[in-house]
Amino acid sequence: MNRTLLFVLFTLFSLNCLSSPVFIPSLSQRCFVAELPTMKSEYVIYDGPCVNGEANGNSEVAWFNKKNDLVGVTTGTFKNGLLGGSIIYSNHIDKFLYIGEMADGLFNGIGTYITEDLKYNGLFKNGDYSGYGMIEQSDGTRIKGWF
Repeated sequence: MNRTLLFVLFTLFSLNCLSSPVFIPSLSQRCFVAELPTMKSEYVIYDGPCVNGEANGNSEVAWFNKKNDLVGVTTGTFKNGLLGGSIIYSNHIDKFLYIGEMADGLFNGIGTYITEDLKYNGLFKNGDYSGYGMIEQSDGTRIKGWF
């Protein structure tokens, strides 16, 4: 049984199936939006242009979970259902705000990440702090440098 599971996982990784975006239906129109790694949701309400059934252009998306709780709101630019460029990204469940650049569904470029405990201003790569930045903690502590 374990050998079969390993074979299936190997096949998925080799075919690159796990890295393709998961699209979520919009209740407001027949338009699909790619799910973001930190915004797991069941459905969205999308307000913006739709081309060939996918989100395209400047728009706003409200993300909802299975319990119909608002997970968060994103304002930005979509292309073929994927969010990219400059965005404002508010996650209500994990309680953070991100204002900055995004590519491939991840924080990439210059941005600001704010939680109840800290604020980070700086560079991001593939969703992580990467490059020069500054962290300000809620107690006033500041950390500047390369991440």
